[in-house]
Amino acid sequence: MKQITILQENVAPLTIDDNDETDMETYVKLLSSIMESNNVVFLHTTSCSMIIRPHKVTSVIVKNKHPIFEDKKKEVVELKEEANIHEESSNQDEDIIEEIVKD
Repeated sequence: MKQITILQENVAPLTIDDNDETDMETYVKLLSSIMESNNVVFLHTTSCSMIIRPHKVTSVIVKNKHPIFEDKKKEVVELKEEANIHEESSNQDEDIIEEIVKD
């Protein structure tokens, strides 16, 4: 998945996603053709379609975005948090047992 950010004069950046699996070099070359046009350009991605005036675009940033990796990262964080909660409750049980034994 690609994340495309289009920077334009006097306008907030536009960020869109595209599920295209084309290699980065080829993908960027295709996008760069937008900048060469003197007319309005239509940009179609898997998430949306845009009408762009190339002479107003100052730059385009393209990043690889890996949703599977991001989902796994969230899952690991959730599992760690769950393990910490379980560990804390286990420690509380041990303290209670020690107090009972001491009495």
